This record gives sequence, structure tokens and C-alpha cells, in this order.
Amino acid sequence: MRLSGFHLPVEHLSASSIAQFMTCPEAFRLERIAKIPKRRFLDGFIGSVHHDTIEENFRQKMDTGNDQTYEQAEGVYKYKWHEELEKGEPQWTEHPERVEELGLKMLKTFHTAVAPTIKPIAVEQRFEERVPGLPLPVVGYIDVEEERLIDEFKTSKQAVKSPKPNWRFQGLIYQLFSRKPIYWTITTKQKTPVNWTWQTAPNLILPIQNPDNTVRMMTQAVEMLNDYWLRYGPTRPWPTTGVMHTWACDYCSGGPKNPNPACVVWKDNSAN
Repeated sequence: MRLSGFHLPVEHLSASSIAQFMTCPEAFRLERIAKIPKRRFLDGFIGSVHHDTIEENFRQKMDTGNDQTYEQAEGVYKYKWHEELEKGEPQWTEHPERVEELGLKMLKTFHTAVAPTIKPIAVEQRFEERVPGLPLPVVGYIDVEEERLIDEFKTSKQAVKSPKPNWRFQGLIYQLFSRKPIYWTITTKQKTPVNWTWQTAPNLILPIQNPDNTVRMMTQAVEMLNDYWLRYGPTRPWPTTGVMHTWACDYCSGGPKNPNPACVVWKDNSAN
């Protein structure tokens, strides 16, 4: 493997950063090397509050064996809402009160139907491991670990019945260290929220895969990352393959939803 001269100025690699690079190298460069400020999109804001709230519930459940009451969870949600606001206002496309009301509906849908089925043994578990052939440790955070599986929780505007490519890639990396199947639960942001789980969408499971194949994908990705650093450096644009994904640019800090997009694909259109 040609990584004896690894030059990228990072201290570790993460499952999410490798997945981002695989999706769009330029998005990786803008966010993780050029350090352009991340915009707070409303979808991400809602997802963060939801995720942090259910995390608190599962931490309690791990200690006591019981879920919070919904009233307790609602109180945590409102606290997390204000805590998230302190990090910066999102781009409001709806009135904040209506957004909060929708978020509480999503929480109730999840808390009523999904939370009781989860038996956590670890919550937001951090791992930092070496992978043979990689020059840096790999770091990640697993939402919830159960005795026989890993739970990952997502939110989405609409039904998602199979994992997105970057979710699947992250799941493969998590399996290197857990050796457990990955189960995704998606709670929608629709007027009437819905939970999509393996019972309603069987493709939301990633069975245990061959770890050698995952290591091969990771080492090839890091070889490419190093090659791009040597070829283009920190200031020239890297390949913009994110435009080939129907969703990727909308979630990129340098993409078209930014009033002053930093990505070379979009910045010439910023005045239109």
C-alpha cells in the first residue's frame, strides 16, 4: 500500500469523514481541510435535537432498565432544543413553533413505538481502533449497542426503506469493531411522523459482512485521499462527485443552499 508518505494534516480518520470523501472529495476538502463554516440547515437541527433527546432516554434505560415517561422525554427535548439554538440559529423555512411542534410529534412517535423495543448495553459508544494498513486510527460513535445488534437512528423528510450509501459504508466500518448486524430506524418529518424499521422495511438491516472487503475499501479510499492531497493540495478544488448524488449537494456546507456557496460547481450560480 502506497501510504508510507501520508501527508494529510489530520490526527485520525472517522467513519463519517471517509464516507464523506467517498461521496464527494471536494465536500471533504471544504469542510475538513479548508474549514469553511458549516451552515445550520433546519433538517440537521431537527435531527440533532431528536438524536440528543433519545440518547438521554437510552442512557437512563441502560442504568435503570426503564424508558423515561413521555413527559420526561418532552422536557429533555425542550432543553435540547434550546441547547442546540445556543450553537446558532438554523435557516428557518417554517415558523420555529411549528417546527418544534413537529419535532415533538416525531419524538412521541419514536418514544411510543420504538424506544420500548430497545435494550441498550452502550449508548453513543466511542471507538478508536487501528486498521491494518491505515496510517491513522479510525474513530467513530455508535448510537446504541444491544447484546446482538447495533441500532442507528436517523430522521428524514420522507420514507426511507433502505440505507443511504454513506450510512451503509459507516455501518460496514462499525461492524469491523462490533461484529454485529446494523439495524436502522428512520423517523420521518412528515405532518404525521412514521417510524421505518426492519419490520416495515426489511432492507434497513445490514447483516455481518466480510471484514476483509471493508478493510480493502477503506485502504483504497485512504490511498485516494492521500493521492488527492498530493495532486491538488489544500487550496485547489478536488473532484466534485457529489453532484452525481441526488441528495449530497443539498446537505453540503459549500453547496447550492448556501447563499454564498464555496463549491466550484455552484459558486458561479450564486447570483442567480
